[in-house]
Order: sequence, then C-alpha cells, then structure tokens
Amino acid sequence: MTNSCLTSITLCCMDFYLLKDGVHKTMDNISAKFLWQGAEEKFSYHMAKWEMVSRPKDQGGLGIINTKIMNESLIVKWIWNFF
Repeated sequence: MTNSCLTSITLCCMDFYLLKDGVHKTMDNISAKFLWQGAEEKFSYHMAKWEMVSRPKDQGGLGIINTKIMNESLIVKWIWNFF
C-alpha cells in the first residue's frame, strides 16, 4: 500500500527533477510513519531498520521503494535514452 499510494504521487516529479536529500528524508519519514503507525497518532516501536524494510523482497525486505535510489534511477534512465 505504501508503494501504490505514497510513492506514486511523487513519481512524476522524481522522473524529471533531481530532488534534494531533505525531500527524500521527508518522503521516507511519511512512509515509515504510515507503515509503523497507520492512522493512529500513538507512538509505535519500529520493528526493523528502514534500510532493511526498503530492500527488495528477494533480499529479505518488504519491497518499499527507497525514494533516493528511485529518483537517481529515473534521472539516469532519461540520460541513457537521450544519448
């Protein structure tokens, strides 16, 4: 659900612009809060590090998209297609 809802909104912007690290950190914080807390505002312990959660499923993670890596990949894709 985090991949389909939260990251699809910003995917169009990440496709053309190289976003700053603060933007990536904010987007990852929103995804982490959604994953661990849901709709509730109470504190919840994180059961795993974000680096582990954002790994691909075949590497033991949950497959949540790392926004910085996705942004860099999309920019490189445009450069590759241009040349």
